[in-house]
Amino acid sequence: MKNKHIAVLVGSLVAMSGQALAQAPTSASVKPQYQIGGAKPGDDAPKGMSLGDGITLFPTAKLGFGRDDNLFLANTNKKSSDLISLEAGALVEARRQNQIFTLGLDARSANYNDSSADNYRDYSLRGGADLQFSARSGLRLGAVYDRGHDPRGSTDRGVAERPDVYRDNTVDALYAFGGNEARGRFELAASSANKRYRNNRATTAAADRDTDRLRGTFFMRVAPKTSVLFEVQQSNLDYVTSGSTLDSEEKRYYGGITWEATAATSGTIKLGRQKKEFEAGSRTSNSSSSWEIGVEWKPMSYAKVDLFSNKSFGESSGVGDLIINKRTGATWTHNWNSRIATEARYVFAQDDFVGAGASRKDETDTFGIKLTYKLGRMLELGADFTRSDRDSNQANFVYKRNQVMFTVGAKL
Repeated sequence: MKNKHIAVLVGSLVAMSGQALAQAPTSASVKPQYQIGGAKPGDDAPKGMSLGDGITLFPTAKLGFGRDDNLFLANTNKKSSDLISLEAGALVEARRQNQIFTLGLDARSANYNDSSADNYRDYSLRGGADLQFSARSGLRLGAVYDRGHDPRGSTDRGVAERPDVYRDNTVDALYAFGGNEARGRFELAASSANKRYRNNRATTAAADRDTDRLRGTFFMRVAPKTSVLFEVQQSNLDYVTSGSTLDSEEKRYYGGITWEATAATSGTIKLGRQKKEFEAGSRTSNSSSSWEIGVEWKPMSYAKVDLFSNKSFGESSGVGDLIINKRTGATWTHNWNSRIATEARYVFAQDDFVGAGASRKDETDTFGIKLTYKLGRMLELGADFTRSDRDSNQANFVYKRNQVMFTVGAKL
């Protein structure tokens, strides 16, 4: 099952932009995803290093020291280890009249003192363009090459001798018609991704897949800072392994409202239905309610609370035909002064495994707290604690996990 019309759409948008590319999500955020003319950077945004002719370099680096007391999310025989992590990145941005071009590289690595088999070296390469055709028409295109991994114990494929390593290629496009303050506005987004695992092929080959997505959203302004919306999403998931029965088509239909800066709040609420149909009759299709909610409450200039909730389908990684994922959480960010900030977060996750004789249900509580101390505009120190506690109706999947990290970060 190949969704040819998505490939044609992406190709047409690329031609319109002169082969330029840019990174842009297609369906993850609940807010309108494109602002014609580009969003304005905040006062605390990195300033970067000017290379002349409108080109700016934004380098970043973060060194971390910490401990994980349950690497494999195990119920018994837990494995703990101290670790050292390093993140480094560079983004080059070129601005022209009505155009922004970007090229970035991010590298992520970690060494585990007591479990060297879990050491990893990941990286992502991305490039893109943001093109404004007029005050009411704009296009964003993107391409990402990601080399990542699934930590051991994070899937239902079982714990191998080393983490599952993959590469994920994604191209996407987002076209917006209608000015930022127009009464009516339309967004059309498309993406195509292919994910391939590189090792542990006896268990990972069945997870190789191609994913095509298409989204259309119409916004109708009903007040100066409030709009109602109607949205349709479609995803086609094609598994590469011959004879796979996991190929499916997903559709989502939403109605909702989005608002900004009304009584110190802004956000988007989308409510609707989702449907997943498998090509194979041996798999169980599913239709259920779905939602995407994100709300920001800012009662004071130095404090804000972000609330979110969503319900969506997840892909099976060994148990059942599909997973119905529900996530609800909140993050409270408080800037105590110009140097010290704290962040407290909580997420409740519920995963219901459906089909193929599955009877598993998981509930996970995750709590975290983070302290940041700025040494200046470019340097900051951080301390982060995260606790995860999963309960399940199957005892083997119950676990508790504590993670502590101390970091030193730099940016220009």
